[in-house]
Amino acid sequence: MVKTVHIVMQGKGGAGKSLTSSMLVQYFQHADYNVQAIDLDPTTPTLSAIRALKAVPIQIMDGDDINPRLFDHVMTRIFEA
Repeated sequence: MVKTVHIVMQGKGGAGKSLTSSMLVQYFQHADYNVQAIDLDPTTPTLSAIRALKAVPIQIMDGDDINPRLFDHVMTRIFEA
């Protein structure tokens, strides 16, 4: 079975990242796919606030910079899925 990773990103707030992500997660959940959603938004973790999506919030920022160790944790989680 081929596994796919979908990444929704954009630097600007209000661009529809959470809406798009939530629609993807809902579609795959409805189609009985094994979905693991990760919310990396440091300021507004909207995706993980919607409990039915079961999105896991993970903090990767250290101040204004991405902490490489925390980012590695996210990548490991993706690869192990």
